[in-house]
Amino acid sequence: MPYVSISKNQQAAFPSLNYIGVVYNGLDPKGFPVVTTPDDYLCFIGRFDLDKSPHLAIQLAINLGIKIKLAGKIDLDGAKYFKEQIQPFLDHPLVEFLGEVGFSQKAKLLSNAKCNLHPLLGRREPFGLTVIEAAYCGTPTLAINRGSMPEIIREGKTGMLVEDFVEGYSEIEQCFKMDRAYIARRTRRHFNYQKMAEDYVKAYKKVLHDFAKK
Repeated sequence: MPYVSISKNQQAAFPSLNYIGVVYNGLDPKGFPVVTTPDDYLCFIGRFDLDKSPHLAIQLAINLGIKIKLAGKIDLDGAKYFKEQIQPFLDHPLVEFLGEVGFSQKAKLLSNAKCNLHPLLGRREPFGLTVIEAAYCGTPTLAINRGSMPEIIREGKTGMLVEDFVEGYSEIEQCFKMDRAYIARRTRRHFNYQKMAEDYVKAYKKVLHDFAKK
């Protein structure tokens, strides 16, 4: 049976499958405003658990002396993590926890941030939608170099890849200097729903072509 993956990294997790190609996820960029002069804060959007490790984003922001705004859901599995690793920071003046947010709040949060933080420590993540959502707005991402991040982020241009957020402390300044208009332009071109649909059509045609030859 032929398979399509959403990243090359996903293929590495299941190498025995019959892959016919990679089709990256894509959304409609129109709902994400491009902001070239952001506010002075960092952001994290995602699930609050050890896999996503938002406590590392908080620690980095506090060490930098920059405000951080965090949004996302707390699943039952993440309740203990949130209580132990996140709650102790919530009274800090640089930390703002927004909870779960709707689309318009998310777009506003991402578009006005100086940098999006992606401190994934846990499971292999085949894609990172919040990274491209931030980039639609022109916002760069500082990410731990694992999973599909090297495929999504063009290092030095749309974000920075680091081994940990200790290294991130010195590298994040590079993100602040990046051309946000370029980030938005490149990401909207490479990761959008129309390109995703076109790539799926190509994959289907390849399957049909290969089947016809049998």
